[in-house]
Amino acid sequence: MGSSLTATEISNHSYDYSFKILLVGDSGVGKSSILVSFISNTTEDLSPTIGVDFKIKMFSVGGKKLKLTIWDTAGQERFRTVTSSYYRGVQGVILDSWAKDVQLYCTNPACVKMLVGNQVDRESERAVTREEGSALAQEMGCLFLECSAKTQRNVQQCFEELALKLFDLFMFGQYTKTRFEVVIVGLGHIVFPSADMKSIVLLTCTMVLTLLFSGTKGAEIFLEWNVAMDWNISPVQSVQPVITINGMFPGPLINSTTNDNVHVNIFNNLDVPLLMTWNGIQQRLNSWQDGVSGTNCPIQPGTNWTYDFQMKDQIGSYSYFPSINFLKAAGGYGPIRVNNRNVLKRNTTFSLVIGLAKVSMYVTLYFTTLPTTKTPPDAILINGKAGSNFESFSVTKGKTYRFRLSNVGSAYSINFRIQSHQMVLVETEGSYTSQIVLDSLDVHVGQSYSVLVSANQNDADYFIVSSLTQTNITTTPAGISLLHYSGSPGVISGPLPLGPNTVDKDFSVNQAKSIR
Repeated sequence: MGSSLTATEISNHSYDYSFKILLVGDSGVGKSSILVSFISNTTEDLSPTIGVDFKIKMFSVGGKKLKLTIWDTAGQERFRTVTSSYYRGVQGVILDSWAKDVQLYCTNPACVKMLVGNQVDRESERAVTREEGSALAQEMGCLFLECSAKTQRNVQQCFEELALKLFDLFMFGQYTKTRFEVVIVGLGHIVFPSADMKSIVLLTCTMVLTLLFSGTKGAEIFLEWNVAMDWNISPVQSVQPVITINGMFPGPLINSTTNDNVHVNIFNNLDVPLLMTWNGIQQRLNSWQDGVSGTNCPIQPGTNWTYDFQMKDQIGSYSYFPSINFLKAAGGYGPIRVNNRNVLKRNTTFSLVIGLAKVSMYVTLYFTTLPTTKTPPDAILINGKAGSNFESFSVTKGKTYRFRLSNVGSAYSINFRIQSHQMVLVETEGSYTSQIVLDSLDVHVGQSYSVLVSANQNDADYFIVSSLTQTNITTTPAGISLLHYSGSPGVISGPLPLGPNTVDKDFSVNQAKSIR
């Protein structure tokens, strides 16, 4: 009937309707168990959810293909502030403590509700009869069903009946769009060891599934990342660990558009806690998603956390990276791209993340000190590559290309330049600039820029160079990549293009002042 897929696989599937489902309720009542039972057709003992998690499943019912994005929220009181943001726009109310949150954050009274009692496999311990549950559902104007996450009884039927009810409303014209959000509120047990809990159970044993339209203009981007240490990539020497995301170093591009909602479910497979920060993303009303110490708790080893944020009214070039334990020295970083929704024709774009590497990368540095001028980097990495392992960017003569540059290093400024080519600066961290023609560009720590490069030279290969600047260090070799013309014979010649004097502070300051 349904299948559990990765976000990448989902993007390759067509569907008739998209449902967003939110599971909310007290801690330990079975929200995660029902999710696992429905998604994977398995049952297992689960630890309490930390923050928010989500799964995606393709699902067919009534001859229609559904895309279900199911959110599982933490039930602990300390997470109520975080999970409350997921109620916005929801069409549902129920008379218990969680329902008050729904009523506070949801405004649309039109909804389809289903009251579901969980743990019917423990029939001998039942404290709420089916008749009592049915009566409560009738009082609340809900459909009614009992299920068991453990035996999987009626779990799938919950979603089937809800979808069929929605289709009825759709056919009668009460819903006119094909994208909906769904909320499951107040999931709980129907059994307790003592009968005096019965009245409380009648309030907390409910699952309300509410369907509504999605009002956002942005797309929903769902990413699932596995962060791990990899000893095989070794960008500088043969035995050197790097932090990968889904096996990639650097991590994958987050390619978004203005107002898109981004959901990144990060599984920490490292042996130390992890925080991921989204450098330059404004996090409006979502400061707890910023991924820095003080606003987020670290993701503990062997656990996961979902970051949720919107590219609200933003465009531009940004980056992400680990923000604690000096993990950025080992990788885990990557580019963020926020395209302008109003620009229909775009230049071909390349993203370059420029980082630093040491032979003693991460393992030693984590237990010693942060880098200083006394510990110069051993290499400059362009998209994770150094030395003769060039990154190559293919261009066609006569066309113009956009290069998005991010300095993801920890301590040093970088000067960026391309042999025999000038650049036109057009954007810095989400702000369009007056167009400035440059021979080279200083990119300081944490900064991101966009430059336009016209392929106006003879067909050949040209050096792209990143070197340390604003320092007297001369032992760190420049990072090199190639600008490869499609008609090039594949031969590169000439010395590396020279940059400004590495201790010329005035050059760097005056260039920064000229950017407006």
